[in-house]
Amino acid sequence: QPGRNSVTVYAIYRFTDVGLLLSVWLFHKLNAPSVFLENSTNASLTQNSAFAEPVLFLIGVLILLAAMGKSAQFPFSFWMPRAMEGPTPSSAIFYGALSVHAGVFLLIRFFGVWQKSFAVVVLVSLVGAFSAIVANLCVKTQSNVKAKVAYASVAQVGLMFVELALGFPQIAMVHFMGNAALRCYQLLAAPSAMVFKVRHETQGVRFNTSISGFLLQNLSEKMRRRVFAFAFSDGFGEALIQSLWNGMKAIARLCDKLLWPAVGGVLVSMLFQSSFGALFVKDPAIWRQIFSWTFGVAAFLSAFAALAFNANPIQVLWRAGLSILFKALSVVTLFEGEVQWANYYFAFFAVGFALAYKALEAIPQETRLREYAGTAETHGVATQIFFLSILWLSGFPLSPTFFAEDILLREGSQVSLYAVFFVSVPFVLNTVALMRSYVKLAFAR
Repeated sequence: QPGRNSVTVYAIYRFTDVGLLLSVWLFHKLNAPSVFLENSTNASLTQNSAFAEPVLFLIGVLILLAAMGKSAQFPFSFWMPRAMEGPTPSSAIFYGALSVHAGVFLLIRFFGVWQKSFAVVVLVSLVGAFSAIVANLCVKTQSNVKAKVAYASVAQVGLMFVELALGFPQIAMVHFMGNAALRCYQLLAAPSAMVFKVRHETQGVRFNTSISGFLLQNLSEKMRRRVFAFAFSDGFGEALIQSLWNGMKAIARLCDKLLWPAVGGVLVSMLFQSSFGALFVKDPAIWRQIFSWTFGVAAFLSAFAALAFNANPIQVLWRAGLSILFKALSVVTLFEGEVQWANYYFAFFAVGFALAYKALEAIPQETRLREYAGTAETHGVATQIFFLSILWLSGFPLSPTFFAEDILLREGSQVSLYAVFFVSVPFVLNTVALMRSYVKLAFAR
């Protein structure tokens, strides 16, 4: 399951990043000072009419969503033990002691924003408290040390959320550092601890924690079984996210059916405008808006359609490529005349797409169509080139398309509100679809 687990972790991170992207964009769109500067925490923020309670609530909820995904708070708690199932202790230390605190750090940096909305403060405290309770119960049902440490770390992070909601960011930061140091020590000392426990249990010593002892003594047999089932299934959080994912895949299959009619509509609208457009609408700005919406919808459909394929990386690549192309055109068409930066964007996209396509062509078709084909061993060079190419297409940091995506988002947000949606949502969907196709191609069962 390492391949499936890696996709799960990556998808949760990327989907919750939508909250971070939209919250930062909304904050800046309302002419506020930078979120990470001290003047974003002063009283002028609430005095600005643009930052009324509903707007602050929306920004706070989006920030909380991003923090929940990064810190494995309920219902995203299940990704922590899944990510730590690998054989190397370095991955366990990274996820169990470092990565899980990213959401806490995010809430601390945005503290002056979300803390001004009382409703968001209540939500942060409820999410943290409930996650701590569920994670503490989950610890009792785990059969391996890594999973126990993972859920213990999730529970402590939940308490940090509560501390932040109570208005103590300094205490949360100290708690943050202490928990990270403790989890690193626990993971490194886990083998010795297991030997110690097994040795004493063979001598008849019974180990019980306070919570499990309380449950054994005060709950009926029927209730104990229900609590065990709830804790063993991660509080049903994984089932909830899986149902949402299944719904997304159903939408993806529908979008794949609508994709080619949408592409045909784009071509027909362009042909109609070039031939008879001036007879019906004389204002070129209106036609630019129409084209922008048309390309944006096509980008959205293409990005969703790429999620519909389990084991066909070329189909995924074509649909993700169309989405990347259409979302750029949805922004470019809003500008009158030649757009210089667009030439660089399309050039970077063409190079990455060509490399990915050539790498896939080097792998036999019968192998490409097999789920978890294990091409990392059988076709190592082609698989590595494909991996680097999808990082290029996905806007991996410091890649040429990373800077191109940044320019696209900046230019689009300056001229249109909906352009941000048509750029950010396909961006996230494309990265998940491409990385998912790579894992199913390169990893073996």
